Amino acid sequence: MRVRIVLVLAAVALLFIVPAFLDFLADWLWFGEVGYRQVYSTEITARSVIGIAAFAGTFAWLALNARFAMASMALAPMTFTTREGFTVALPTRDQVRPLVMILIAIAAFLIASLASSEWMTLLLWWHHQRTGTP
Repeated sequence: MRVRIVLVLAAVALLFIVPAFLDFLADWLWFGEVGYRQVYSTEITARSVIGIAAFAGTFAWLALNARFAMASMALAPMTFTTREGFTVALPTRDQVRPLVMILIAIAAFLIASLASSEWMTLLLWWHHQRTGTP
């Protein structure tokens, strides 16, 4: 079991972390070589701030709504019997909560990724200048 976890973590690192790091390193070195490392630093800062803010806001909003939605679930397991005589127990609130939180975190991450990709639009809006007026 422990070997499988190590293999899965190594696979995740090879597929996601290493390529992202190499892409970052290549851009960092290139922007430094042409003398515009400050520009790349601004992009990284803007992406990070926007992504963290979007993740926190989305996670808080979805978690609050999920809390209200799960408040209507019963604490004790509810069961029903099918026509064939099988008794089926529905999951309780405590059983559903971890799955809902994982799904909320995934949704918040996807929305934060989308929001952080619009860093240039947000910076252009934030630092806008009036044109055509004396």
